[in-house]
Parts: sequence; structure tokens; C-alpha cells
Amino acid sequence: MNGEVVRVMGYGFMHIITAWIFGRTYEIIAKKKLTQQVWFFLLLGGILPDIDHLIDWGFGVHIHRTFTHSLLFVLVMMILFAGVLMLLSLVRTLSKKEITELVLALGFGIAIHLFLDMITFGVGVPLLWPSLWYVSLWNGVQYIPALPNVFNNLELLQFDAKIMILDMGLGAAWVFYLVLRKKIKF
Repeated sequence: MNGEVVRVMGYGFMHIITAWIFGRTYEIIAKKKLTQQVWFFLLLGGILPDIDHLIDWGFGVHIHRTFTHSLLFVLVMMILFAGVLMLLSLVRTLSKKEITELVLALGFGIAIHLFLDMITFGVGVPLLWPSLWYVSLWNGVQYIPALPNVFNNLELLQFDAKIMILDMGLGAAWVFYLVLRKKIKF
């Protein structure tokens, strides 16, 4: 790609499927069923770091894979979510155990997202943001002062579009699987 950073990153369905696989693996190993609420927050956490795409698209800035892809984000989101759940527990009784399970589900979902972004081909994630050292399985630890902006490079945009199509195919296959297993009905 003309000497630029080549990346293959996970998109929405890939992140959700990966969080789901981790959740199912936990259920099998622990011999424990996750509640619908825990599933919801695990899967939400699996895509939450990519909320930065909305900021990128909406404001024309490039902040993807910065703060929202760090351990600090995991911690901040868990603390904020715990606070919200404690406030909600004043209205609807939530036990400390329920709050802990939901907060951990969100945190694990976010951590799964970061892990997936570290193992896909690409720059990795800035685990210790605001440090600009990115951690990647393929590239090790590297200092990257500025990530390439996909919106300013047609070749990168075309490459990302191909990966997005693959991601949508994975998502469609997953939904098809769930329909066949009669887990969802239309």
C-alpha cells in the first residue's frame, strides 16, 4: 500500500462474534449460563471502542484507535457504568453481585475488542494511551505519532471497504446460523 501502514482490522460483526465466542467458551468451561443482561453488556463492550468512528465520521477528525482503544478507556467505562448502575439500583433493586457481573461483562467485552485489534494485521492499539506506543502481535510495540486517515486516501479506503464486506459476510453467516438453530425468528 505504497509504504503506508497496512491494516486489517475487525469491524462490528467480527467484534460481536468474537465477544460471543468468548462468552460461549466461558459458559462451557464454567458450566454457567450468562444472563441476557450480561450477554447484552458483553456484546456492547465488544463494539464500544469503535464509537470513535462516529466522532471521526461526524466531525471529520481522526481519533480512531486512540483513547477508546486503551486500558484507560476500559477502566473509565467500567467506573462510569458502575456509577450508572448504582444510581439505577436506587430505582430498581440491583444487588452488588448483579452490578459486578454487568460491569465485568462490559469491561471484558471492551478488553476482547482490544485483544482482537492487537492480533489482527495492523498497527495494534495504544494500550497505555496517551502514550503513542502501539501494541500489535504482528508488529510488536512501535511508536506511531499519527495514524493514517483512511478518508484522505482512496487506496486505504478501498482496502477497508473490502474488509468491511468480509465483515458483513461474517455477520450475515452468524445471523443465518442463529436462524438455523432457531435462536432468532423473523
